[in-house]
Parts: sequence; structure tokens; C-alpha cells
Amino acid sequence: MGFSDIVRQTIGQVSNPANIIRSVDVPKATLILGTSAIGAFVGTKIGGPLGTTVGTLVGSHVGHLALGRMESLKVTVNGFGAVEVVYRYA
Repeated sequence: MGFSDIVRQTIGQVSNPANIIRSVDVPKATLILGTSAIGAFVGTKIGGPLGTTVGTLVGSHVGHLALGRMESLKVTVNGFGAVEVVYRYA
């Protein structure tokens, strides 16, 4: 497996007035369940209104990815509200 299999992408910006910084690693079992499970998992782990917004954004973004081939997914929200995903294909 090479470095080309790892993708890092900023997928959007959310309102983050409290400057909350969170990072969530999504388990392989959740990746297999699909986009709504991924969105719900991320939203729950981040929590609150920020979690709801980020979960919806991530769920809609990963819908176009080949979920069966995805081996790992990490979602990060920085203090300015930028949402970044890092994923790796199997």
C-alpha cells in the first residue's frame, strides 16, 4: 500500500463560535454500515449542534465514495470550523 491510497480533503466549513476542536476515528464496522451510520456516529462523538452539522456534512460527502473499499476514515474539526476528512482505501 502506497501513500497515494491516503486522501486528505477539506470538505466544508461550519459555524464554530466556541472554537471547539474535535477529531473522530470512524471504526471499520461503521464504514461497512453506510453513510447514515457514519454521519450519526461522527455527530454523536462530536456532540451538540456542531456534531449534528458536521455529521450531516460528512454523511453527505462520503456518500459518493466507494464505502466498501474504504479502510479507515478520520474526521477533524478545527477551531475555525473547517471540516477535514482523511481516508484510506484498502
